[in-house]
Amino acid sequence: MNDLLFSPYLSYYKSPVGAVEVGKEVSFYIKITKSYNIYNLIIEFFNDDNELVLSKPLIEMETDDYNYRKFLVKVEFDKPYIYWYHFKFNDCFGTHFIGRSACMDGMLYDEDVKDFQLNVYYNKESDFSWYQGKVMYQIYPDRFNIGGVRHYKKDGYNYESFQDEIRYEPYNGVYCNDFYGGNLKGITEKLGYLKELGVGVIYLNPISLSPTNHHYDTSDYLKIDDVLGTDSDFLELIKEAKKQDIAIIIDGVYNHTGSDSVYFNKDNHFEEVGAYQSKSSKYYSWYHFTNFPKKYNAWWGIETLPAVNQKSSFVDFITGDDGVISHYMKMGIKGVRLDVVDELNDEFVRKINSAIKKCDKDAITIGEVWEDASSKVSYGVRKQYFDGTELDSVMNYPLKNAIIDFLSHNRLERLVYFLREEVNNFPKKVLDCLMNVLSTHDAPRLLSVFSGVDFNTLTKHEMSQITMSKSEYFKTRSLLKMAYMMTYTLPGIPSLYYGDEIGMEGGKDPFCRRPMNWDNGDQELLAYFKSLGAMRQDLLPLEVLKDGIYEEELFKNNVFIYNRHNDKAKVIVIVNNSDYEYYYHIDKATELITKNTINGGIIVMPKTAVALLVK
Repeated sequence: MNDLLFSPYLSYYKSPVGAVEVGKEVSFYIKITKSYNIYNLIIEFFNDDNELVLSKPLIEMETDDYNYRKFLVKVEFDKPYIYWYHFKFNDCFGTHFIGRSACMDGMLYDEDVKDFQLNVYYNKESDFSWYQGKVMYQIYPDRFNIGGVRHYKKDGYNYESFQDEIRYEPYNGVYCNDFYGGNLKGITEKLGYLKELGVGVIYLNPISLSPTNHHYDTSDYLKIDDVLGTDSDFLELIKEAKKQDIAIIIDGVYNHTGSDSVYFNKDNHFEEVGAYQSKSSKYYSWYHFTNFPKKYNAWWGIETLPAVNQKSSFVDFITGDDGVISHYMKMGIKGVRLDVVDELNDEFVRKINSAIKKCDKDAITIGEVWEDASSKVSYGVRKQYFDGTELDSVMNYPLKNAIIDFLSHNRLERLVYFLREEVNNFPKKVLDCLMNVLSTHDAPRLLSVFSGVDFNTLTKHEMSQITMSKSEYFKTRSLLKMAYMMTYTLPGIPSLYYGDEIGMEGGKDPFCRRPMNWDNGDQELLAYFKSLGAMRQDLLPLEVLKDGIYEEELFKNNVFIYNRHNDKAKVIVIVNNSDYEYYYHIDKATELITKNTINGGIIVMPKTAVALLVK
C-alpha cells in the first residue's frame, strides 16, 4: 500500500485534468495513510523565478476509507501563466514535501522537491471541430505529383521523371536547386486518392516564390512559385478540396526570408532595391546588419536565410489587414503552420494568430516545436504558447520520439509517462488538436528509422546506398503499422507524410524528400492506411477520437492497452510489441480495421495493434 495517493492526470485527484482556464476553479484531492500523523498540509504555487505566488491549506474530508485520510483544496487563477506546485506538511520529524515522481504520481520528499506543472490559459472562442478527428496529410509540393504538362522549369537541375534517383550533391555549387516539377494541379488531381485515405486536412510545405525546392527561403510572399502554379491553381485546389471536405493549411515562414528575394535582393534578381543593396531601401529595417552589407544576422548563420527584425514594419507586412496572412486566408485556407516558431517572439506570434483569427476565428495556428511546447524555454525566455493568445497546436515530435523508443527499444514506460505529462500539461482543446507526426520533411522516414540505422553517423553517399532486404522491410513495416495505429487513436490528429502509406524509405534530407512512388508502392500497406482513415471517418459521429478522454488500462511486458471514451462509445487499443500472443477478454466489440465482431475475447498477435469499438 502506498503511503500517499495523488495523480494529476486522473480526475479523481485533480479536476479538471490538464491545464486550467483563467477564473475557473480547480480541485486537488490527496490521500495520505492514516499512519502519518501530519498537520499544516498546504499547497504552494511558484512562478519561474521560484517566487511563492499562492499558498493555501487543504481541508480534511470525511471518508469511509479505513487506510487513508482524504484532503481537498480548491484554487483559481486570474491570469494565464505556467505555475509549479507541490504540497507541504509537518509532522514530529519536521517539514516534508509531496512532489512529482518520474511516473507523474505523488512522491514524498524531504528536500529538493520536484514540482508538478499547471498551465493556466484564456479560453479560446474558436471551434476546431472541423479539424479534430480528421487525418492530416503532409505534402512537399515539388515531390508529390505533376498535374498536366510540366510547362515550367526552374533554374537549376530539373529531373526528367519521378523515377530519377534524387541528387545529394550540390548542382553548380548550390544545394536544393533540383526540381522534380510537382505542382498544385498535381495535388488537385490526387484529391480522390487522398479522400480514399480518409484525409480531411492537407498541410502544404511552402508554396511562395523561392529559388529552392523546399521554398523556406522566400523570394516573394505574395507570389506563388511558377513551378508550382498560379493563384488560380491554388484557388482551384482549395475549391476542389473543399468539395471533398478537405481543408488546406499552408506553411508560414516568417522568421527569415531568402537572400535572393524582393526584400533582400542580394543576387540583384529583382527590380526593386533590396536591403542588401542600399540602406535607403524600404526593406533595410527588416534586417539586422552588423557590417553592411556583408555581415548580417541569419538563421543558424546560413547566409541565404537572413533573419528578419521582428520589431520592424515586416510584422505589419505579414499580419496587417492587407498583409500576407490576410492574402492567403482570403483565398480560403483554414490555418497556418509556423516554421521555427520558437525563433519568433511572443508579440509576433500573437499578432500572427490574431491576423488568422480575424479572417476566420475557427482557423488553426500550429507551431513547429520539437520539444515539450507546454513549458518550452527559447533563448532564456519561457514561452507562453498556450495561454490562449498564441498557438492552437504544435507538431508533436516528442510523441514521435516516445513511440519510436517503445517500438524500437522496448521503452514502454517512457511512452506511458510521456502521455501522462501531455494530458496534464496541455489545455484539452490543444491536446485534441496536436499534430501527431511520425515522418516529416525534416526527419528520416519512419520506416527507415525502424531499420535501426544511425543516420547521424553516415555520409549522404552512404545513405544513398541503403536499401532494406525483403525480410527487413516486413519487420519494419509491422512497427510502422503499430506506430500509426497509435497516432490515429491517441489524442490529437495523425499527420501522414506523403509516401509513408506506400512504404517509402529515406534517411535524412534529401532522402526523406524523395518523390512520391506512384508506380511501385506497397498496395497492401496502402490498404491498411485506407482502413485507418475509414476508421477515423466512421467514428466522427461518435466523436470519441475527436475529443474523447484518454485512459491507460495496462502497460506491461511490452503490451500497451489504452482507451478513448465518451458517453457515446469507447475505443480500446491493444498494442502488442512483445514476441508472444496476447489474449484480451471482452464480452462484445467490433474490431475497427477488419470490421469483425468480437465475442468473448481476441488474440492479438506479436508486433501488431488492434482497435476495438464498444458502444
